[in-house]
Amino acid sequence: MPKFKFRPEDLRRCFVMAKLVKPKTNDICLRFVGNRLVLFCSDNRSYSRAETSAEVLDKLPDNYKSEDYYITLDRSALFDSDLESVTISVNEKSLSIQAVGEGQTRSAVLKKRSVTSRRPPVPEKPQSGKKFTLNTTNFDLLLKQVSCSAQIRETKTDEAMRVNQVHFYPESFCAVSNARYYGSVAFLPGFDMELSIVSSDIPTIKAFCARLPGKEVSLFQDNSRLYAEDPITGSILALSKVSCNKPPLVLLDRNEFKTLIIADQIKLSQSLQWALLALEGTQRVSLRTVDNQLEFFSGNQELSKIPVSCVHVQNDGLRADFPAKFLASIVRYIGEGRVALRFGHTKAPSVLELSQHCEETPPVEAFHYLQSMKEHK
Repeated sequence: MPKFKFRPEDLRRCFVMAKLVKPKTNDICLRFVGNRLVLFCSDNRSYSRAETSAEVLDKLPDNYKSEDYYITLDRSALFDSDLESVTISVNEKSLSIQAVGEGQTRSAVLKKRSVTSRRPPVPEKPQSGKKFTLNTTNFDLLLKQVSCSAQIRETKTDEAMRVNQVHFYPESFCAVSNARYYGSVAFLPGFDMELSIVSSDIPTIKAFCARLPGKEVSLFQDNSRLYAEDPITGSILALSKVSCNKPPLVLLDRNEFKTLIIADQIKLSQSLQWALLALEGTQRVSLRTVDNQLEFFSGNQELSKIPVSCVHVQNDGLRADFPAKFLASIVRYIGEGRVALRFGHTKAPSVLELSQHCEETPPVEAFHYLQSMKEHK
């Protein structure tokens, strides 16, 4: 009867990682391989294969691999202990759990459930080609910025998954997302992976990275799946790819914008939130630069104004109408501090660019673009 002793925090993290994918069978598969516990959950498009190591209390046979055991999601809380250690004993027809510490003992027995054809087998660890290892903080920031235009909540159907994807362009070290009237591009120097991610998968990837015990995540892929791997534990999140038409990369030369103004991010966000409340019957808000002020109008009615630094202004400066909801959403994605607004590009005169204005180049640079609204006839 093999016995495995776990640190509660390792066991807890392993279950949390596994449950990032909600299993369609409503249970988690457990398997012991050598001194490691493997947890497996899968749905129609993805699976998680979480791992953690244990102290072996009994000698194991060579190449030991247990049977598969299935634990319903609601009973998985039995493995989440706040005591000092958790011991799992593997029997032929059951698992025995015992948590001890602080003078307390808690025990439970989980009987082995019959295997049905509905349950997919636990996959072996995928063979990886070239791996890209990234700092999790930087990768999370990149995903956050492209989430601005990725339309995550709207990506539910197969057709939406084919359209709403974040595309990575290795030659420029950037990722791009697009909605109908706005788009985002984020640069992460050195990340030259040819990749497209379904927009609705972004929150799961971010959650996986947030729960890693270290500061790095590894990415690799095959013809059908993208894999995110924990370099420390070997836990894997696998996401099915969805075929799509990857558009060519088009980047605007930022030196060709005729107008550049700098605004405080909090003041800009507050004015836009005010405009959303004040607007009635329309989402159109007019922006005008006048004497180091950025003014917000609805028709001829002034809604608010904030001070700005006009770095350079040509012709009428920033004078255009924008959908207030989209503009306010973009500003929320830009980090605290100052926001650079560029307008009047020689090749795209109706496009507004917004980015964080920093004295030093950040690890991840992001730029957001919003199409102005056509004037009323």
